[in-house]
Formats: sequence, C-alpha cells, structure tokens
Amino acid sequence: MTRLPRIFVGSSSAAKPIVHALDRNLSPSAETRVWYHNVFVPSRTTLEGLDTVVRAELDGAVLVLTPDDMRDRGQGPALVARDNVIFELGLFMGALGRERSFGLVCRHCAVDLPTDLSGVTWVTYLDPRHGSADPPANSVDELEALTLALRPAAEEILECIERARTPAVRAPGLPDLVKAYPMRGNISRTDWNGILAGSREQIWLYGMAELGYADDDDIPGILQEAASRGCEIRILLLNPDHAGTITIDRDEGKPSGTIAPRIRASLARFSAMAAGCGQSMQIRVYDGSPVVSIVRGDQRMLVTPYVRFISGDNTPTFELHGVETNGLFDRYARHFEKAWTTSTPWKADA
Repeated sequence: MTRLPRIFVGSSSAAKPIVHALDRNLSPSAETRVWYHNVFVPSRTTLEGLDTVVRAELDGAVLVLTPDDMRDRGQGPALVARDNVIFELGLFMGALGRERSFGLVCRHCAVDLPTDLSGVTWVTYLDPRHGSADPPANSVDELEALTLALRPAAEEILECIERARTPAVRAPGLPDLVKAYPMRGNISRTDWNGILAGSREQIWLYGMAELGYADDDDIPGILQEAASRGCEIRILLLNPDHAGTITIDRDEGKPSGTIAPRIRASLARFSAMAAGCGQSMQIRVYDGSPVVSIVRGDQRMLVTPYVRFISGDNTPTFELHGVETNGLFDRYARHFEKAWTTSTPWKADA
C-alpha cells in the first residue's frame, strides 16, 4: 500500500487559523507536520527543530506568507512576511527542491514577496475574512469559511506533490522525452506555468494563440521576474490576419471567425505584459499553416504537434528535457529558431 505523502506546514503565529484550515483539507490525504504541533520543543533551538524536520522523509512543505511586518526595501514601506517564514521556505527549497516547496499567499492581501525566491510555486487563495461583504461572525464560522476557501489550494498542493513523487520515465532510446500526455487538456495550469517559472535564459511561447498563458493572472509576474534575471522572452503567434484561420476554425469544428479574435486578444495581453519586461520580451507573428506549439523554459519544453480535425485540448503533448545533443529537444529548438527568423514583429496598434 502506498503511504500518504508527508507535508510540513509552517507560518507565523498570526497565521495559525490559516494553517489550521489548510491542515483540515490536507490531512485526509496526507500526513501533516504542523509547526506548532511538537516540531519546536523547549529542549531544542528553532534551527535544531527545523533540521529534524528537514531530515525527516518529507514529500513537501508549505509555508504560509502573511503580511505581518512593515519593511522598507528601497521603494518605500511595504507589508512583508516574517523573516523566519521566508528563511524556512528557502530552507525547504534547498532540501526538497522547488517543485515540492510551496508558498501560500492570499490573493488580495498586500504582502510584498521577495524577488530572490524565484522558482517557488506560489499557491493562492481568497481569505473570506478580508474584502468580503459578509465576513464570518465568529471563530467557528471563520474556521469553516477558511477551510472552504483553502480547499482548491490544498488540492493543488497535493496534486503537485503526487506528481513530484512519481519519477519521470524516459522512453528507451529517447533520453530527452520525459513524459507523453494523450491530451493537452490533461496538463494542469501549475505544470504549464512550472515550465516557465524560474527560467533564466530562454522563455518561448509559440503556437496559434496561447490564450491559456495570456489569460493566466500569474504569467505577468513570472515573465517580469524572468526579465529581471536577464532571460530572453519570445512570443510567436499565428498572424490573426492569415487567410488560413478560417480553415483552422472549420477543421476544429468551430464557427468561422473564432481563432482570429482569440489570437488578437492574446497579442493584446502579451503586449501589455511586454511593457513590464522591457527589451527582454519580443512579440512576433508568423504566416503559414501552424504545425506545432512549443512552450520552453530553459532546458524544459512542452511540445504539441498540430493535428488537423482535433481541437487543441485533445491533442497529444510531449514534455522534453534538453539532455541529448541533436535529440528531440534540439530539433524542435531549431524549428522554432527558423520560424522566428522568418516571422515579423507585432505592433500593438496593428
């Protein structure tokens, strides 16, 4: 019988209600180690307690970052998380890897997150105690409301940890083929964004519209952080004025005039993101029949071949890692470079 995943949950003292609610969601499917339950004992220092936890057979760690302190980081006073919580998040990143270390943050709480924690998987939630027209009336209602609000975050964390516990199986003779998905729609947004998060050299978004990325609220921050590290960001989409868009709509069983507005919407959103990325981000369009979608973050790549008469979400997708010279990864990279050089810059007012 497969054991339940073991997850550490940490926070500041002020965030105990959030931890309690998160634990209620995680505990049916995981063995949780909550920081205020016999982790830090009087006979040991805090660092000794953390060292014991890190050395345990953990599968993941969640640190709740709440706006507990005021700090000036050079751009005026801002609400920040406690230093010890940020330290612990960095500690678990080093011990478990960034794919199993999670920062939990309130989506509408003003907490200034440290930029040097690149690659952390930020999981968000909406706190019903803040910004709600009908806040909980008492502690019992508060716990129930928090538990309900944190359920999607807990499910996302459990899903990510379960994937990380399952080692990638490479196909014989194809060392850079890590995983094959029968349908593109089976890949979670966390996995799509995880390809890009923490990239330092190259980010590519190449396809017809890539509206999933254009619509994602996390993408502007991911791209801005990558740009601040000097990462080259290239967006390459199908020209919405290309005559073949009508054929694509027909092939995918969609009303005529469906794909072109989607591409324009993506281009508009990516253009807005480019304003925050400076010279690091370029947007181009290509003319011609689409053949593949490529999402690249440094040496990781998700490749979706374009298959006529099948909608994008139902098309097989392959995860590649650049570990072999002249392998699948390199060949798709060469295709992208050729497509890029033959494309034209997109103007926001085009």
